[in-house]
Amino acid sequence: MERRKISRKDCISDDTWGRIANRKEIKGKLLNTDNETEKTSLRRQYWEANKSAKKAARKDKRIWAKNLAQAAQNAADLKNPHDLYRITRQLAKKSFINATSTVKGNDSKQLTAVKEQVQRWQGYFGEILSTPAQEHEHEVNTTEHPLVVNETPPSTQK
Repeated sequence: MERRKISRKDCISDDTWGRIANRKEIKGKLLNTDNETEKTSLRRQYWEANKSAKKAARKDKRIWAKNLAQAAQNAADLKNPHDLYRITRQLAKKSFINATSTVKGNDSKQLTAVKEQVQRWQGYFGEILSTPAQEHEHEVNTTEHPLVVNETPPSTQK
């Protein structure tokens, strides 16, 4: 059986991937050696490499999240709900639609040009957000006779 390949994540830098590869190499040496003194030395090296790789990965992830949060703030400032929603879903670790997703026009044809897609989004949200408020409240029909409701608790008879 082959080992599962790890997909490279966007939030981890190349330096961190190098540290992970170094840690993996030390682990392989540790598993293949029989000498106890060498194992002790490799265990210490592995512990240091593991600590270093995890610390670097946490740092990279914090930087990645900070950059995404800044991009979300910029999208909110520019009143761009599509990008804001996409970035929010990405930060929340939900599956998200990337920027190259398909957008259909009013005639149900796929829009391929970015300018056409932006115009469609503007038109769509313009229609939704410009709906007039209801002028009158809904009337509630009341019955002439009150409803009969049994309010006594049920008994436990066998």
